[in-house]
Amino acid sequence: MKYFIISAGFFISAAILYSARYITSGLISLVMNAVGDDVLTPHTQPLLIWSVISVILAVLFLIIGLINNDLEGGKKRIKDFFN
Repeated sequence: MKYFIISAGFFISAAILYSARYITSGLISLVMNAVGDDVLTPHTQPLLIWSVISVILAVLFLIIGLINNDLEGGKKRIKDFFN
């Protein structure tokens, strides 16, 4: 169960990071339109990279949780099948 909770946390953080990337890009374009193209623009690439890393970790923990859950349930099913 704990792996599913950790996985959900990583999925939520990935969604927040990915949406923050678009919000930041939108604000940057608004400022550039208001001021002109002389604004130093911060790169939003790190937000994308961290959101991809977060999704990879979430999928990894989801797989670990499913394997652990299947192993525990599988042992019980095998015992019940042979008894």
